[in-house]
Amino acid sequence: MGDIKPIVVICLDGCSWDYIDAANMPFLKSSSMNKYTCYSMVPTVTNINNASILTGEFPEVHGIVGNYYYDKKTGTEKQTNSSSILKCKTLLEKATTEGKKPILITAKDKLRRLFESPHVATISSEKPPHEIVEKVGRPPGIYTSEVNLWLLDVTNFVIQRGYDLVYVSTTDYVSHMYAPKTDEAKAYMEKIDEKISKLIEMNAIFALTSDHGMNKKSLKVNLQRLLKDRGIDSLVIPIIKDDYFVHHRNLGGAVYVYLRDGSLERAKDVLVDQDGVEAVLTSEEAHKELMLPLEGIGDLLVLGTKDVVFGDASAGIEEEVNLRSHGSKHESVAPAISNCELEGIRYNKDVIPAIFRLHLPRRQA
Repeated sequence: MGDIKPIVVICLDGCSWDYIDAANMPFLKSSSMNKYTCYSMVPTVTNINNASILTGEFPEVHGIVGNYYYDKKTGTEKQTNSSSILKCKTLLEKATTEGKKPILITAKDKLRRLFESPHVATISSEKPPHEIVEKVGRPPGIYTSEVNLWLLDVTNFVIQRGYDLVYVSTTDYVSHMYAPKTDEAKAYMEKIDEKISKLIEMNAIFALTSDHGMNKKSLKVNLQRLLKDRGIDSLVIPIIKDDYFVHHRNLGGAVYVYLRDGSLERAKDVLVDQDGVEAVLTSEEAHKELMLPLEGIGDLLVLGTKDVVFGDASAGIEEEVNLRSHGSKHESVAPAISNCELEGIRYNKDVIPAIFRLHLPRRQA
C-alpha cells in the first residue's frame, strides 16, 4: 500500500450513543478519537440512510424513499433493492476518478444490490464470494451478532489485497433484540471495538456513524383500519418492510399513506387525532422539511411517537406489542467517531465528504 492510507467508513446499523456509552470500548472512547453527534435522515430506516451516507446527499437527490414503497406508475409495491432506483452515483464510484480502489462490504444483500456498480467491488455476507469464504471463513447467519464481526475481518482482508476505500454496513440484529445495557449488547459492542482497533493498526483513516437508532415499542396502531372505519379509501405502506422480518416484523414508526379518493385534508385530520401519531406531513411538507423526493412518497407521511409502530392489528385499531424498532424521528440521533477531524458534520451523510475534503484534495479542484 506504500504511503497511501486506506479509508474505512463503517455504518454500524441501529447504533446510538446509548450502546457505545453502556459498553467497555476503550478504543472508540479514547481521547484520540474525534466524537460528534449528527442526525439521520427521516424516516429513519436502513436504505434511505445508507443511500445518504454513500452519496453524501439528501433523499431528494438520491431518490431512495424507504426500504419499501409504492410505485404509482405500475400500481405495485416494491422493495428498494435495485441500483436502477438510485438516481445519483455513490461517493465510492466517484472516488475511482481520483485513483481510489473502492469496495462495499455489507451484511444485507439488499444493500449490495442497491449500490452495485461496474466500478465498485461488492461483498455481502448472504452471498459471499468463494475467495472470501476460503480466506476469511464462512459468514455466520444474518440473525447473529457474529456476522458483523465477520464483516470487519473481511475489511481487514481486503485492505491487505489493495482496496483503499472501504464502506462497511452491518446489520442491526443486536439492537433489535437487545437494549443497550444488556449483557448481550455490551459484549457485542466490546467485540466491535476490538475489531475496529485492528483497522487502525493497519494505518487506516477511520470513521464510524449510524443509519438510525433503536427504541422499545409497546403499541401498534392500524392506520389503514382507522381510515377505513372513517370511510377513507387508502393504502398504507410500511416504510421499514424488507426481507428481515425477524428484526422488526415489518413494524416501524413511519408509514406512507396513499389516498385513493382525494380526501387529503379529512385523512390528515383523522390521523392527527389518533393516539400514537406524532406528525402527519403532506408530500409537499415532507419534501420541504425532510428533503424527501416528491416522486415516490405517499400523499401523507405519518410519524409515530417514541413507543409506537404502525401495522395490522388483529382486533381494532390498537394492539400491545413488545419489540425494538425504528423509523420515527426518535431514532434520528446518530454518533460519528473518527481518528481524523471531521468538519461540518450535521448529518450522517456528511461523514464521507468530510473525509474526502481532507484526504482526496484533488476533489477540491
